[in-house]
This record gives sequence, C-alpha cells and structure tokens, in this order.
Amino acid sequence: MALLVRRLRERLRAKKLVCIGTSATMSSDGDENAVASVASTLFGVDIRKENVIGETLERITCDSKDIDAIRPAPQRRCPLACR
Repeated sequence: MALLVRRLRERLRAKKLVCIGTSATMSSDGDENAVASVASTLFGVDIRKENVIGETLERITCDSKDIDAIRPAPQRRCPLACR
C-alpha cells in the first residue's frame, strides 16, 4: 500500500495528496498513537493522533437473544435454480 501511494504521489506530482484510510479492525482499544503510526507508514506522511477518528460500537440487538433466535429460516430452493 505504501509503495502504491508513494508512486501515485510521485506520478501526479501531488505534494498535498490526501489519503483517507478506514479500518474496522485497526484498533479496538482506542490507541490513536498506534493507528497514527501505522497510517504514517502506509501513506508516507506524518499522521498525528489528533487526525485519527475513532468509533464506538453500540449494539441495537437484544442481548437476551442468541444466534439461533435471530438466524433466518433456511431459504427455499427455487425450482429454476437447477437449470
């Protein structure tokens, strides 16, 4: 990834190329320093921890239901699917 970003920046002569990285699994403990460090390596520019946007997962499903309670019923097979 870092190589591609550097090549793109060089090819376009873009000194101020803005890269936006997203990842749902980058940091689960809110460590913005670690995220900023990896982003800096990937994008080849200094990313400050203040520029890292975090998130918090808020579940909307009922905790009392297990996977079997919310799993959909098996799909009926379409007769045309075999053709």
